[in-house]
Amino acid sequence: MRKIAAIALIAAPAFFLAACSSDSAPAASTTAKPKATATATDDGAKPVTASESASATPHSTPTKPAESSGPAVKVTHVTANGRDVSLLTMNPSKVSFRYVPGTESPGGYVASKDAPDTYRKKMLAAFNGAFMLQHAEGGYTFRDKTYADLVDGAATMVITPDGQLDVIKWNGQDPSQYRVIRQNLTLLIDNGNDRTDGHNGCDDWGLLGTNPEAHRRCPGERSALGVTKDGTVIYAFSYESKAGDLATALTHAGAVRAMELDINNWWPSAYTYSDGTGKRIDPLVRDEPSRYSGKTPNKKDFVVVLPR
Repeated sequence: MRKIAAIALIAAPAFFLAACSSDSAPAASTTAKPKATATATDDGAKPVTASESASATPHSTPTKPAESSGPAVKVTHVTANGRDVSLLTMNPSKVSFRYVPGTESPGGYVASKDAPDTYRKKMLAAFNGAFMLQHAEGGYTFRDKTYADLVDGAATMVITPDGQLDVIKWNGQDPSQYRVIRQNLTLLIDNGNDRTDGHNGCDDWGLLGTNPEAHRRCPGERSALGVTKDGTVIYAFSYESKAGDLATALTHAGAVRAMELDINNWWPSAYTYSDGTGKRIDPLVRDEPSRYSGKTPNKKDFVVVLPR
């Protein structure tokens, strides 16, 4: 089994606020592998040892609600296998999630319902969506319309009409209970197990780059989305990583299920916002915060985080 390097949380300021998309090719098939152990240092605290071989009891929905105390959104920075990863952690007891389709991908954009003016002043954070449908190896439904057939076994982001978000493995669930169902490849983390072990090459989990600059810079930009046992949602971004690095960071952060989102160049992007003014969660995010909050709608899908 691939050796996983220790993870160290880098002391960095956390941004506390009241609180998706790729031109890549299909990913290779993956095989589940056991998770490993890691050593962690809390932000600004003394080093502590944390075992990441925690229970991997199967479950498809959060077993208990997230704690209502603490910030709604926070940003932290970690290293995973020597790679820098930024994490955007969102407390579902304090936030709701709104899916916004891009004007070009994956379908369903309606200006009167999805334009930035409909959410800009309230948004607390936003992050990118998933691959373009021709590369996602999965389906997509939005507002009760199916744009691509759902695939059993696919990694799936679901958002309910009341704004709750989960990451699940699709096994024929009732689609009517969700406002959006967005699939992308297979799970990076399944029941607490890192599934990238042994399948972590540059072009596993989507080709890194469809142009010479991106393809020659491997590892490259990637993003992922995970959920913990209590339903906490964690987005991960790295300017220079393989899929396994994001899986390592999310596993250490407590994710029991996770999926890859968009990769390459400026597509992976996440920001926090206050009164419409945004800030990158990582200085190496290429695009400006106005990508999701500006007057011009984004051409690919993303998720807006709003106060609950």
